[in-house]
Amino acid sequence: MPVTLAILTAAGAAVLGFANGANDVSKGVATLAGTGRASYRTAIAWGTLWTLAGALASFAISAGLVNAFTSAIVGPEVLALPTFPLAVATGAAAWVIFASLTGLPVSTTHAVTGGIVGVALAAGGAGSVRWWVLLSGIAAPLAVSPLASAAIGYAVQGFGARVAPACVCVEESGVAAGLTGADGAASAVFAPGVVVRTCRCAEGGGGLPAGGTGGGWRLFPAQALHWGASAALSFARGVNDNAKIAAIGALGLTALHADLRVAFAVTGRR
Repeated sequence: MPVTLAILTAAGAAVLGFANGANDVSKGVATLAGTGRASYRTAIAWGTLWTLAGALASFAISAGLVNAFTSAIVGPEVLALPTFPLAVATGAAAWVIFASLTGLPVSTTHAVTGGIVGVALAAGGAGSVRWWVLLSGIAAPLAVSPLASAAIGYAVQGFGARVAPACVCVEESGVAAGLTGADGAASAVFAPGVVVRTCRCAEGGGGLPAGGTGGGWRLFPAQALHWGASAALSFARGVNDNAKIAAIGALGLTALHADLRVAFAVTGRR
């Protein structure tokens, strides 16, 4: 692979990663901003942080996914094409950017898969695509995922409906103690303290529940779970999508490395 082509492939993978982040980060934190729990900027920053963490983690735990989006779908004759990774990255990035600009729902997984299949069909025809692997290993999970998410969401909603009204109240409190001085005079001393207890309170209401003795805080488990769920979604998306994009870039770098080794070997013999 010429150096110029390798650079273009790396640039294409980078553009695809940019388009993916611009489109998908907001999905993981949309409910945080939509419900008013966080400002748009705060929600995006939260999603970006956990997406980055997932992307870094993908280098250690996503080897199988990288294989699924390269050698598992098409044959080695397609992977050996010097233009294969560039064509896939360009096609996927172009569609994701177009969908993002026009407000269409889009999936990076669908875009990358379509790009791989399109290049394989153009290069070697229908016989160059491993259709059974494509259908069973990629298309089937993509079709099942909305149903699985719906079932899990249905179950979690029942649990959340019971948790949402509850909160943890942290209140300032104190204990009055009687003291007798050296002169026999009695006095009272108020010792400050903190009381932590579960309580029921309307979310968004200010102040403390009845019975509080001063300043304090309300901690809402439902809000904590909401933030945690958005973090988990962003992390998982980073793990999943980064592996696919990295696979495309890795193909270009691998081919470039092989060409450089050949060039060095030829130069050394001279």
